[in-house]
Amino acid sequence: MQQKPFIMTNEPLPGKMSAAILFTELGSGVTEKLLPYFSTKELKKLSRAIKALPPYKVEDTLQVLQRTEDYAKDKGFYVEVPRNPLLAELDEDMRRENEFRKRVGGNTEEVAQVLGAWLNAD
Repeated sequence: MQQKPFIMTNEPLPGKMSAAILFTELGSGVTEKLLPYFSTKELKKLSRAIKALPPYKVEDTLQVLQRTEDYAKDKGFYVEVPRNPLLAELDEDMRRENEFRKRVGGNTEEVAQVLGAWLNAD
């Protein structure tokens, strides 16, 4: 059974923009290892695409990552990575942080008083 993508998009980003986003999001440790696989012409195209990359949203990054995962699954080289147990703890911390933010959002006057007290303490 095929999984649904974790984001829904209307239209895929252009190929050069997708390549630039993926390359920049991978980080230098990974990208250095990728360089030998590209021709000089491809590296020039990639470099131009990165330089021309406009500011992009997290949704764009997620779309590119989803397309990359889908491609890997389609070509048969996708490898499922076991979830790190430490991530469950991080997920719990994020849930608590989100709950805190919701509570704070409902008590703006009190939060403003705390911030004001801190600002005036110095």
